[in-house]
Amino acid sequence: MPIFPDGVKILRYSMLKTKYIVLLLSFVCIFTLGSEKVLAEFRKRSKIDFLSRNETKVYANFCTGYYLMLEHRWEEAIESFKKALESNQHAEKIHNLLATCYFQLDKKDEALFHIEEVAQLKPDDFGIHYTLGSIYASEGEGEKAVYEYERAGGCALEDIDKVFVADMLHRLANLYLKNGDLEKATSTYKKILDAKLTNEPAGIHLKLGQIYLERKRVEEALKEFVKVKESDSDLESISFYLAVCYEELKDYDNAIAELKTFIERHPEAWFMRISLSNICEKVRHFEMAEFEREKAFEILKENVG
Repeated sequence: MPIFPDGVKILRYSMLKTKYIVLLLSFVCIFTLGSEKVLAEFRKRSKIDFLSRNETKVYANFCTGYYLMLEHRWEEAIESFKKALESNQHAEKIHNLLATCYFQLDKKDEALFHIEEVAQLKPDDFGIHYTLGSIYASEGEGEKAVYEYERAGGCALEDIDKVFVADMLHRLANLYLKNGDLEKATSTYKKILDAKLTNEPAGIHLKLGQIYLERKRVEEALKEFVKVKESDSDLESISFYLAVCYEELKDYDNAIAELKTFIERHPEAWFMRISLSNICEKVRHFEMAEFEREKAFEILKENVG
């Protein structure tokens, strides 16, 4: 069912008949079920962005389309809205409603056309660009998705629900990562943290640490992984990442401590025992190195057998 809210709201809309999962805006259109209120609202706004008061046929077509929408007669509603649109191709509200109808019919390309028209008419609307970015991302059109998310991020965000801003930034950061643009990904993740847009900062710090580690910026990676451990000490993989960083920095005591912590939780983790054995050899703890190596081989034999 279409939704017509005040202000900026955002609708996640799942198209059940196709494989596509898209996020839809709740398009801006203020109506009530009474036809008098519908006409009064549009007459009030007619000088700004809608229709001339004298165009009675346009009003009739619009109201007809609107009521057909309420009855889920999408194709008939489209015909009425298209007739109403003939007099003013810049009627944002009609483009919104046409997009809704086309999505209901799973006619994605036609719906996208009208959403893109609205984006041209309202270039500073966060919701429009967020919606387009999500649709493009679901279609695998990464460059277009990045462009729309970046435009969404450039809009005024003060009155936007933080949930949607955080989601947009997460999606944008992930696209940057996919494209190999680690600098922009890092910058975007930091925006999420700086703006306090997440209740789970450990996940963001883990991502940042992984990015830094991949770029051999080990000290920066270590700082992020330490923050992960401070905020979520139960995250099992963090001991591994910390051990890697400590070993790279030749802080072998801490590396050994982290590997032991991991092995205490997962005694069958033979690969961690091998890592521990190798570090023990570096610091000439040969007895411990031999013990961990033999233990790792025992575990491997049991698994193979």
